[in-house]
Amino acid sequence: MIPKNFPPYKTVWSFYKRACEKGIWEDILKELVSEYRINNGKNEHPSYGIMDSQSVKTIYKSESIGIDGEKK
Repeated sequence: MIPKNFPPYKTVWSFYKRACEKGIWEDILKELVSEYRINNGKNEHPSYGIMDSQSVKTIYKSESIGIDGEKK
C-alpha cells in the first residue's frame, strides 16, 4: 500500500523503525500537533484534558465480567 514513488517497503520500514527507536518519530508527531494547534489559533500546548467518566467506569468492570457482559 506504499505509493509508487516511495522506496521499497523494507527501506521505508527500516527508516520508520530506527526513527521510533531513537525517539525521532515522537518528536515529529509533537511538532506536527504544535503546528496544527498554532495554525488553528490555539495555544501550542494544551492546558487541560477531558476524560469521559463513563469510559473510566467501564474499563475495570470489563475485567471481571468480560467485554460481552457475561452474555456468552
